[in-house]
Amino acid sequence: MTCEDRREALSLLVDGALEARDPAGLFAHLEGCPGCRGFLDALLSVRSALKRDLDAAQREADALAPARLPRPDRRRDRLSALWTWAPRRPALALAAALGCAAVLLAAGIAIGTGLADRGPAAGPAPGADAPDESGAGVVYVCALPEYEVLSSPDPRPVQGPGGEDSTLRKGRRP
Repeated sequence: MTCEDRREALSLLVDGALEARDPAGLFAHLEGCPGCRGFLDALLSVRSALKRDLDAAQREADALAPARLPRPDRRRDRLSALWTWAPRRPALALAAALGCAAVLLAAGIAIGTGLADRGPAAGPAPGADAPDESGAGVVYVCALPEYEVLSSPDPRPVQGPGGEDSTLRKGRRP
């Protein structure tokens, strides 16, 4: 076995991966070979430096972890805090719900009465001329189940649907 093979075995020994090789023969070679002994010392110093740096990096990561990791949790906690007050204060939640319902009811009543006060939209009957200030030319039609009334404030006679003058007729509409 050459020194190159033994250095490979020393590297495996330091890494903890030396399997079936004979460590006793390897240690016997180290006693007689200053080059392999220097190689082992260099491996051990590199390994301890790496372990020291890794431990320092792990301590820094552990120190920074609370500042980095809970950030999404803090945002979720802030958002969930907006919605979790209701189960903790049921009386307050009920009062808020009743207040919202009262506001909606009042708004509905106000809108409904505002529309009722305006009344139906008034305008000329379909097909009639636009009225002037005297109201001439406007045809008012009233249809009851028994009567059909066609009247006009205009002194001119208005032709009804059957061609007759404006009159009050008893009977059913055709």
